[in-house]
Amino acid sequence: MVAIVQPEDPAAAGPELAAELVAFARTKLGGYKVPRDIRFSDKLPRTPTGKMRKHELRDRMLQA
Repeated sequence: MVAIVQPEDPAAAGPELAAELVAFARTKLGGYKVPRDIRFSDKLPRTPTGKMRKHELRDRMLQA
């Protein structure tokens, strides 16, 4: 499972933040739901009302 994250501070994106996010997810989610890979993005695709465009994220992941 992959998680795509848009950090408030892009300079903070890195292995330390990824490890912190995984540790937090382990306390809130079942083991099988914890992301194994965390990727950072500068900007996530959203509609004008702020909803996430999941199909665009999937397309972006398949191209990478």
